[in-house]
Amino acid sequence: MWKPLIVQGVAGSGKTTIALHRIAYLIYTFEKSFDPENFMIIAPNRLFLNYISEVLPELGVERVKQTTFEDFSMELIGKDFKLTDANEKLNMFVNHNVTKEQIEYNNLVRCSSILKTSMYFKDIIDEYIEEIEKSFIPKKDITLGTKVIFSYDEINNLF
Repeated sequence: MWKPLIVQGVAGSGKTTIALHRIAYLIYTFEKSFDPENFMIIAPNRLFLNYISEVLPELGVERVKQTTFEDFSMELIGKDFKLTDANEKLNMFVNHNVTKEQIEYNNLVRCSSILKTSMYFKDIIDEYIEEIEKSFIPKKDITLGTKVIFSYDEINNLF
């Protein structure tokens, strides 16, 4: 009930149907102790959200937060970042690939896209996160006066 639910499968296997029915079941079964506003559906795109926003009310599910990963991320970090729209990038490659400057710029964008979608880049991010985790965890017990609230071992187990 209180753990994230990930529904995984191939296209057309019924993932969405199963997930939506599971949400409806949980909200109905635990209606006294569970608030639908605490539920979040992270969808791959807005088209998908349009589809499920029509299906959920038919299942008796309302007030569930529905968002895309991109929108959720922007909400968490603030909307100070400008992301290049995928269609804008494609348009740039197709329609703005004539002058030497445009060709050089498009090659730079292509190279950065190749890097950002590679397993090498994933490894870089994983190593970076691991370093953050190592430096983030306190190296001693957490105490309040002389009382140990969390021992060093407990903190490491939590992380």
